Amino acid sequence: MFRPNIQQMTTPIRISGAAEVDFCNWKGKSGSAVTEAGVSASHAFAEVVTWFRPEIKQYDRLLLNDDPFQVYEIIEAENVEMRNIWLILKVKRVDAINAMFSQSYTLFRYQTVKDEYNTPVGDQWNEVGSGKCLLSRKSIQADQEHPANVTEEAYILLVDLGVDISGGDLVEIAGAGKYRCSVPYQPIGSNHLEIQVEWSGPI
Repeated sequence: MFRPNIQQMTTPIRISGAAEVDFCNWKGKSGSAVTEAGVSASHAFAEVVTWFRPEIKQYDRLLLNDDPFQVYEIIEAENVEMRNIWLILKVKRVDAINAMFSQSYTLFRYQTVKDEYNTPVGDQWNEVGSGKCLLSRKSIQADQEHPANVTEEAYILLVDLGVDISGGDLVEIAGAGKYRCSVPYQPIGSNHLEIQVEWSGPI
């Protein structure tokens, strides 16, 4: 039976939005699983040894390295020898970061208003959608040829794949303010959209 010591518990993880980061011994491995449709799909699996916490349970989500882009689901949690000292967690990578979306957005678009005769009479901001999202920060190098230059912070908005969002739209994020959207893009191998956004004044 593997019994870790404090020197081996070095990989940071966060369990389902817990306030504190835990540390674990992480052993990754590859494998495959069968989806609900009966199709074999590749997943990343791992065995995680971490300190015992009674609230940790099956189907909780886990962030490797406290990174919202590395999300795992606990498929088994074993209280080793029932000693309440450490847990062995069997986890699998989940494809969607969407499960970690913890914020809400309302989307606005500048549209032409028409009268009853279908004649344009002006333009205004209209609400065109809402949903769950994640707003994060990203460091961007202003001049790649001069790495000593100060980097600037940009905001990245993550939304579900398929959301109708366009460059120039405004998004209001509950508790975080309004932001103007650039053109969205889908990172390779992901099932969400990422949009660089900039702080905007009131609509």
